[in-house]
Amino acid sequence: MSKRPKLIATDLDGTIVRHDGSISARTVEAFTKAHELGIHIFFVTGRPP
Repeated sequence: MSKRPKLIATDLDGTIVRHDGSISARTVEAFTKAHELGIHIFFVTGRPP
């Protein structure tokens, strides 16, 4: 049985998006790899629409 997650759900502000509005190369690489492995990525935020 695979232990690989099927999805990643994460907050944006202060978690994925830094306080200066940037996203680290390491984070981009991690999400790219997850996407390539078929892992779904969901961004969860309290930002108003």
